[in-house]
This record gives sequence, C-alpha cells and structure tokens, in this order.
Amino acid sequence: MPLDTFNQLLTLVGVAHPGDDIVEIAGSDPVYDTPFKVGEASAAILAAQGAAIREIWLQRGGKDQKIKTDVRAAATETAGVFFQSLVTGDFCWRG
Repeated sequence: MPLDTFNQLLTLVGVAHPGDDIVEIAGSDPVYDTPFKVGEASAAILAAQGAAIREIWLQRGGKDQKIKTDVRAAATETAGVFFQSLVTGDFCWRG
C-alpha cells in the first residue's frame, strides 16, 4: 500500500519515479489503533517529497541518493495532533 500511494502521489504532482532500487518504504500499519493507515500515508508523502527534492538535487549536479522512509517513524511525526484540544475555536496545547 505505501508504494501504491507513493506512485499515485508522484503521478499527481508530476515527479518522475526515481526507480524501485532508489525508494524504500519500510514497515506497515497499524501503528495507532485506528482504521486509517496514518503511518503508510505519512511515509508515502515523505517519500514523494524526497523524490521531488532528489530531482532538484540531481538537476543542480548533486550526487544521487536513496530515499528511505519508515512507517512507524512517519506515523510518530503526526502525533502532535494528540496534544492539541479545541478551546473557543482555537487550537491550543494541553498542559
């Protein structure tokens, strides 16, 4: 699933696929107790971002690099929303 989402994102934004030997998305959901594939979606987004940055880097004469994301780490990056609450229409930190 993460690679399918990654491929769809690249097509959507018009970035060339860097090749299967360049991209690795490790792990799978569930990371959190939710029906949504938060980790896989986040990892695919980060990998697509990496592919776009890689394309710019190569155009500027940079050395080729591999793109690797981890589903668990990507899901953890989304956890900030758990520390927010809605108070009078504005988000604020719980504390």
